[in-house]
Amino acid sequence: MISANFRRSIGISVIFCSFLATTILFASPKIWVAVRSEVIFDGDRRAIAVRHVWEFDEFYSSTVTGLLSGNSDDTRDLQIQAAPPEALKGLARREFFTLIRVGEKRLSFKSPHDVEIEKDIKNIIRLRFTLPFEAPAVLDRPLLLDIRDPDHGIAFGLEKANPVTMTGNHTGCSAQVIEPETFIAAYSKQPPTSVMVTCR
Repeated sequence: MISANFRRSIGISVIFCSFLATTILFASPKIWVAVRSEVIFDGDRRAIAVRHVWEFDEFYSSTVTGLLSGNSDDTRDLQIQAAPPEALKGLARREFFTLIRVGEKRLSFKSPHDVEIEKDIKNIIRLRFTLPFEAPAVLDRPLLLDIRDPDHGIAFGLEKANPVTMTGNHTGCSAQVIEPETFIAAYSKQPPTSVMVTCR
């Protein structure tokens, strides 16, 4: 008999695979993702990581929620599953759809940690993960955080309320959402996906 944990692991892998395949197969957005991000600072006021929470649209969530829950009809409780490491390889090849620069220098990432997939009582799927930087970044110049799919298969957009927060020693630092000027016919205006963090 196949265990529930095995079914959930397979389901999570399918979630990632179908999510990544969309970025290749379609030229217009087929998946919509609302993003919240948290910039993490160390005690010396250096940026060391970014923590993402991606909330998938209702239609996409509904197509995969049975896989995540093991086809259970019980949706009363929040269900959280750790994502299997192999499911993250495709996201890593896409650099987690995340671009971070300090001035002109692009930051690279270590392997993500604290990776979870969550299904809430409304069957909405959320992906949570932390991307640590290869080296702590001194913000002597603005940090630009941008989350987007260059192939336009996935439409990322920052949440309207508190899309970016900061934790750790971020005294004198502020975050500003950068509103895009590009108009896209599919959804009238491209949602903001960029944030600038400035420390004084």
